[in-house]
Amino acid sequence: MFIGLANYGLATFEKMELESAARAGAQMALIDSSSTSTIQQAVVDSTNVGISTSDVSVVQSCKCADGTSITCGATCGDGSSNQYYMTITATESYTLLLIPTTITLTGSAVVRTN
Repeated sequence: MFIGLANYGLATFEKMELESAARAGAQMALIDSSSTSTIQQAVVDSTNVGISTSDVSVVQSCKCADGTSITCGATCGDGSSNQYYMTITATESYTLLLIPTTITLTGSAVVRTN
């Protein structure tokens, strides 16, 4: 039971680290949303969980003011321009203590970039 509790606690800590790192990437996206490699590096640099830039995804999406998804650059139905968002996701393969099992942990953040 102690091992299970320790695994749960450590996995929760790692997930919180990934979420914090993704928020650091979101902050970088607010500064410069044109460079995904800079955003990925900001995520990696802000944590010590051992991820690399290949473990970080940066996805741009667009929505209208009413919340409907739209192709970036298109005009919304009401004639307004769309809003740009970036979703930053950090992923880690985490191996449990004393149990030969690996689980995938993710942390993500979404930020409006315009």
